[in-house]
Amino acid sequence: MMEMTRKLNVRTLGLQPLEARFTWRLDLVVRYLISFASVIRSARRLVINEAPVIIHANSIRAGLVMAAATLGLDMPVIWHAHDMLPHHPLSTAVRLFAAVSGRNRILAVSQAVADRFRGIILRPLGRRVPVVVIHNAVDLERFSLIRRAAQRFVQRSAFRMLNRSSE
Repeated sequence: MMEMTRKLNVRTLGLQPLEARFTWRLDLVVRYLISFASVIRSARRLVINEAPVIIHANSIRAGLVMAAATLGLDMPVIWHAHDMLPHHPLSTAVRLFAAVSGRNRILAVSQAVADRFRGIILRPLGRRVPVVVIHNAVDLERFSLIRRAAQRFVQRSAFRMLNRSSE
């Protein structure tokens, strides 16, 4: 994404990689929290120096980092949710953290991702943490293999449905 925006002459800045994954191993959770703290410190320095108007965080993890890095600053953070939050206690923590600040906005790539992000916790807080769905798109001319595979899938599915209905 950063490469695409640079081609459009939009200034973009990145951070060091964040080491964090959902896990049940306590030793890894501690290591990931240390990584979060380090990246949050770097991000806060960058945000204070650059003073952006808005922040686009290209993942849920990036949203966590940028929301924490901008605590106390009047700056909206758009979390771009690509993945389904797993069923895990840390997912509840992510949802609660998103609800802490009214500056957070969630942009989901599908209704399923949006619904999973909301979970039970955020459903009643819809106004506090708006979740908007903008579906991912595929350039079918550029990705002709995907187009052909999708066409075959639709044809096979329709054929199966017709066969079942004639039984």
